[in-house]
Amino acid sequence: MYLLNEMLMMIPVVVYVGLRLRSLRSGRTGKNVFTLAYILLLPAFPIAEGLAHGAAAGRVRALIGILSDTLPYLLYLILIVVLSDLVIGLLRLLNILSKPTLLRSGFRTTRFWGLLIVPVLIVAAGILNFAHLSISRYRIEVPRRAATVAGLRIVFASDFHLGSITSPRFLPQFVEAVNALAPDLILIGGDVLEGDRPGEGAEAFAAQFRRLRASTGTMESRAIMKDSEERTATPSSPGPGSPCSGTRSKKSTGSSTWPAATTRAAPVRARPGGKRSPRSWPRRRATCP
Repeated sequence: MYLLNEMLMMIPVVVYVGLRLRSLRSGRTGKNVFTLAYILLLPAFPIAEGLAHGAAAGRVRALIGILSDTLPYLLYLILIVVLSDLVIGLLRLLNILSKPTLLRSGFRTTRFWGLLIVPVLIVAAGILNFAHLSISRYRIEVPRRAATVAGLRIVFASDFHLGSITSPRFLPQFVEAVNALAPDLILIGGDVLEGDRPGEGAEAFAAQFRRLRASTGTMESRAIMKDSEERTATPSSPGPGSPCSGTRSKKSTGSSTWPAATTRAAPVRARPGGKRSPRSWPRRRATCP
């Protein structure tokens, strides 16, 4: 299962967070209700992963989306609970917050619900952000030497995390937005697919990428291998983004290479949903065996 090892490593801190939140509830009923809800939260993401391997449509697709969001919710919950404990510990050390205040029913209740609601708001903001394309524009001046090109417009896009719950309207909108920029070069980064199932729906996604257009030609290659794509790569079969996967020129046809990335260039970067920026440009070319 995708992220299984990482989730197993999280068990100690997950237990810690559950106990800390339980301690903020008053009365046996309140503690037991929270404990049951917390236990039911933990297997939600594995269940979503199992359902995502099948045909997802209608209510099943909506259910997968909700269950999948429980993982980022849990991660933010862990961060906020730990941060809250550190801040309160510091305030106690500085004698700014007294122990009687911590034991007040109103303070404990407010803290409990605050710790639960803040991660919900963060995840909701992330969902809304991912649902909308954002374009960040940069202008880079490069000293002109022997090149005859006056300028290039480059579009860089990455972190699509495409999967069974991706809206069918997302990629067509992305392609239209990129083509409207009239770029010279288009670069597709990593994290194209979500999870460890690159074969599911890949051809449909690739068909949309092949609609990208660049003035200097269309390059169809594998996306830069990162995160989830690395999990399925083998030494005998170059994974997504492998420099040995090959490219095809604008005149090539019938390619099944994943994903089809049209090339265009310039100090313009298109990012779906405002996801994270590329860390750095490749500094040297990898060689193939």
